[in-house]
Amino acid sequence: MPRFYVRFSPNPKHPFKTPEERAKQVPLILGMFKADMQAGLIRDFGICMEGCSGYIIFGETSETDLFANLNKWQPYVNFDAKQIQTIDEAIASLENTMPEAKD
Repeated sequence: MPRFYVRFSPNPKHPFKTPEERAKQVPLILGMFKADMQAGLIRDFGICMEGCSGYIIFGETSETDLFANLNKWQPYVNFDAKQIQTIDEAIASLENTMPEAKD
């Protein structure tokens, strides 16, 4: 099953209208991400120091399940998802495609 690295950032077309709305909604959003972590859907989650963007590492999930999971945040959050490999998978891939990498 694939794993995914996902960068997220707020969708500038749907900003919070007031600071009060942001103060109310951000804790709810973070709580939803934390619930996904506790359910095992998310392996790691971090927010960049500017407080708006960050990353998510999704555990083993299908592309279809990832799409469904990310879709619940639309249209408020933009995502850039990339499938990732572990270091052992990357080494095995190189060894399979580049025989000289085994030396």
